Amino acid sequence: MINYSILPPELVFENWDNFEPEFETIEVDGELSLEVERLDPNKVKISRIISSNPHVYLNNSYTPGTILNLIIDSNKS
Repeated sequence: MINYSILPPELVFENWDNFEPEFETIEVDGELSLEVERLDPNKVKISRIISSNPHVYLNNSYTPGTILNLIIDSNKS
């Protein structure tokens, strides 16, 4: 890895070894699951797609790294 920075490496890589993201799995539209990293209570970042449907992997909305805003539907029972 090449790091071009005016900051010293000790500052850039501070706590690098202690970073452990917590992943959770959410279900979307009943046909696929996404492994996501929660950024805040309403936003998640997609880490992995879990689906047996190959067309899901072609959908740019579910590209790993995409940040999703979660909307809770309170009308569902």
